[in-house]
Amino acid sequence: MSFSKHTNLICIIITILTVLLTALFMNAERLGVSVVTSDVSADEEGIFSDRDLDPSYTEATAVYIDLSDIDGYTSGGAYELDGDLYIVTAGTYVLSGELENQQVIVNASDAKVQIVLDGATITNDSLPGIYVAAADKVFITLEEGSDNVVSSYDLSSEAAIAADVDAAIFASCDLTINGSGSLTVAAEGGHGIKSKDDLVITGGSITVTADDNALLGKDSVRICDGTFNLTSGNDGIKANETSDEDKGYVTITGGDFTIVADHDGISAVTDVNISGGSFDITTGGGYENGASHTDEMAMGGMRGQMHGMGSTDGQMPDAGSWSSDEDTEDADSEVTEDEMPDMSGEMPQEGGDAPDMSGEMPQAGGEAPDMSGEMPQAGGDTLDMSGEDAAGEGDGSSSADAAIEPGTSEVADTAGTDTNSADTETTDSDTTDTDTTEESDSYKGIKAGNSITISGGTFNINSSDDAIHSDGDVLISDGDITISTGDDGIHAENQVDIENGTIVIETSYEGIEGYYIYIYDGDVSVTATDDGMNAGGGSDTSTMMMGGAGMGGMGGRGMNAGSGAQMAPNTDGTTMQNGSQSIDVTTDQNVSQDADTSTEHDADGATDQNASQGTDAATDQNASQGTDAATDQNMPEGAMPSGNTEEAAGSSDSDTANTTTTTTQIQCLAIYGGNIYVNAAGDGLDSNGDLIIYGGNVIVDGPENSGNAALDPGTESGGELIVNGGTVIALGSTGMIEAFSDNSEQNSFIVTIESGYESGDTITIADAEGAVIYEYTAAKSGNAVIFSSEQLTIGETYTVTVNEETQEITLDSVCSGDASSTGSSMGAPMGGGMGSRNGGQMGTQQSSGESQSDN
Repeated sequence: MSFSKHTNLICIIITILTVLLTALFMNAERLGVSVVTSDVSADEEGIFSDRDLDPSYTEATAVYIDLSDIDGYTSGGAYELDGDLYIVTAGTYVLSGELENQQVIVNASDAKVQIVLDGATITNDSLPGIYVAAADKVFITLEEGSDNVVSSYDLSSEAAIAADVDAAIFASCDLTINGSGSLTVAAEGGHGIKSKDDLVITGGSITVTADDNALLGKDSVRICDGTFNLTSGNDGIKANETSDEDKGYVTITGGDFTIVADHDGISAVTDVNISGGSFDITTGGGYENGASHTDEMAMGGMRGQMHGMGSTDGQMPDAGSWSSDEDTEDADSEVTEDEMPDMSGEMPQEGGDAPDMSGEMPQAGGEAPDMSGEMPQAGGDTLDMSGEDAAGEGDGSSSADAAIEPGTSEVADTAGTDTNSADTETTDSDTTDTDTTEESDSYKGIKAGNSITISGGTFNINSSDDAIHSDGDVLISDGDITISTGDDGIHAENQVDIENGTIVIETSYEGIEGYYIYIYDGDVSVTATDDGMNAGGGSDTSTMMMGGAGMGGMGGRGMNAGSGAQMAPNTDGTTMQNGSQSIDVTTDQNVSQDADTSTEHDADGATDQNASQGTDAATDQNASQGTDAATDQNMPEGAMPSGNTEEAAGSSDSDTANTTTTTTQIQCLAIYGGNIYVNAAGDGLDSNGDLIIYGGNVIVDGPENSGNAALDPGTESGGELIVNGGTVIALGSTGMIEAFSDNSEQNSFIVTIESGYESGDTITIADAEGAVIYEYTAAKSGNAVIFSSEQLTIGETYTVTVNEETQEITLDSVCSGDASSTGSSMGAPMGGGMGSRNGGQMGTQQSSGESQSDN
């Protein structure tokens, strides 16, 4: 009986405790137990927390403060001191009214604080209006229907500098802005909104006018919603942490953005990831303020005139046949909306399997040049290879071209270091000291040090510098992008991948540039005053190189290191390998014959080749660098280096040889599908290595001048022009015309229209029975027609008709017609030639059937 009594007592106690705990949890917020809700991840990728996304708060436990009347205020974890409002404990604080020339200061170490702005105006003459000195995290919530203002009028004052606070809203910890109200921020002499950790914005209508950056998050800037009007004297949105490779990024999943920036629109030291949103970005005053471009030249001849100045009759061209960059920016070389071709038709099917590349690689032609002679001096012992672009920003692409010591192939002071441009771009002064307010020398629309990934969103970018620029890779998998730029439309120092989306580059210097360019699908339209697409690598710097008779045309782009075999992914998932290596060696190096060469594989599949040849001159080789030493090879997935090399050898004795060997991958431009249109005053599709078309609908309105080509592969680097599927028509002048390689799997032909064609003329291609298989209206004048389609059959005859002229051609091989007969092949005397942009062999007579390209 006693045991039963104890059992009943225990049960009663448990029941009472259960009731009490249930009541406690049901009324926790009302009782003040929970002030700030969970800050755990609320999205699958962990970008935004529950608390970031939820602007709600418990009114019963919030502290309400009228800023117009805080004299002597002390209550609920906040107090007034010397006119400033201090918040020192965790909680929710609802601010309204006006606080003039004073501050709201948060000093609550390790606490989460929510500040609700509900019709608040905070101004300060020389310091931040809202200053978070210490906290775990601060949430600024914009109350629905409220209008709020935070202004700081002189953030460059001695007081601001002494306190190291340089933003109208300044947080030393993570800062989140949410809600649906409006916030107007004015910052004279500093940043608009700045967090020294993560800056997260999930809602609100935010207007920022700042002399420096509008939105700055040192570790990251993350935005999922909101309406933004940002005007900045420096960058619009910026993340600038340089010491941690996992930080310094910008991620945007939604929102409406209008950005007018004196410098970059969106800038990240590491990565920019955009999956949604609407963006209207203007930088540097727009494309009309772009730096002037001059063609790269080498002493010994003009750029591009590698076929004896490109004359069709062996004579020097008249003044009208050569166009400078300025000359090509007239109405005849631009495509109006009415002239744009209809890209809405049904896509042709890809034809043929990828070519069998199992055979022996073709050689680049001839022996490697003897480089044992003394290099020309440029004001000292070494040739200065440190070029700057027109805007004054090196972009990291040529920074590795340090002075080369005579007698060695080491790059001075860089042996064994990583010269990847993503790690070396330090031209933006505010990235070296991430808390400075110095302006950058960059005027790009969207810029990243490592990668840019765009998987959705609508973009209208008007930039004086590159519109989309990465020192590493650019991946576009979806989105609607319209670009007007004074420089490149899309530029990657390493690789550009376009998987889908609509891209319209209305005006540019070069449309799309990267060491590797792969287009898989999408609608891509490019108008350019130079090259439409350029797999050239290196920076977009315009340079002039010293050439001269007998120099073989040193020219261009930081003496781009020859080439190795680039393997473009085939449609069946295998890889294609074209071309062979050439060497760009400028000095000698005594290397023991028992040299040890080691290869090191990085986790990302890159390969660091450390050639320990007597002097262990190991450096990284980034595809876009101009450095002559071995590098960090960034390759597309599935690609592997060929291992074929050429040697530039000097004299040797019984034990040693003056030899330097460099293995690289050649550049590659590959199109697998999509609707591709290019209108270019320079080369239409240009690659310093392979140019391969596997499928798609490809239209090129190429150059009207004789110094460029509609299709221009890097044949001098071992590259090839190959078509394996799709439908291709390429128009333009015949001065430097190139035909598809016989290694192609799809038939093609090239014809010359003697009377030429003009803008608006219709080009009709028909079979022997008169059935039209293709028809196109030219946007510019020219006389060459290159055509490929799965409908072409060897042995059949086809006609090409323009106006009253009809040319007939019978296909006798996979590539019919003679490219060498359409232009001149007058060699340059003395072998000096005209330096090309990618180095290469210049000024040499080309055999029939092979054309030297101007890359």
